Amino acid sequence: MYNVLIIGPNEPDNVKFGEIVHGFRNNIQLSRSEIANRLGVSSEYMRLIERGERTPALGTAIKLFDIYAIPYKVNKSHIIFENTAVKFTSRIKEFRHDLPKKSRDEMIIEIISFLITADDETLKKIFDSYLRRANATA
Repeated sequence: MYNVLIIGPNEPDNVKFGEIVHGFRNNIQLSRSEIANRLGVSSEYMRLIERGERTPALGTAIKLFDIYAIPYKVNKSHIIFENTAVKFTSRIKEFRHDLPKKSRDEMIIEIISFLITADDETLKKIFDSYLRRANATA
């Protein structure tokens, strides 16, 4: 039986996952900036993950587990390690990880297909995120 954590935008287990990630980093005695450099993100983003204020996409989490040398299995939108299963709820971020493998036209078609089938709550989150970014750059 697994302890299940659900992480993603506004999910209850984000802080617990952040604590786990922080513990993994401490176990290998690397700084946040060293991990961020290996992962290709900012140390601020790593800090936010460790505090549970941001959650990585599944692909990013897989890279983290590789860096930390934590044995895991991937099952659709889950990472299973030790006695824990982590479910990632942010589908748009997972979708984005597949983009580099496809042509631009294929990417556009898949994005449109995703948006057409997305529920209202997901579309609202995407729109709100867009507005926050637009306001931040204005």
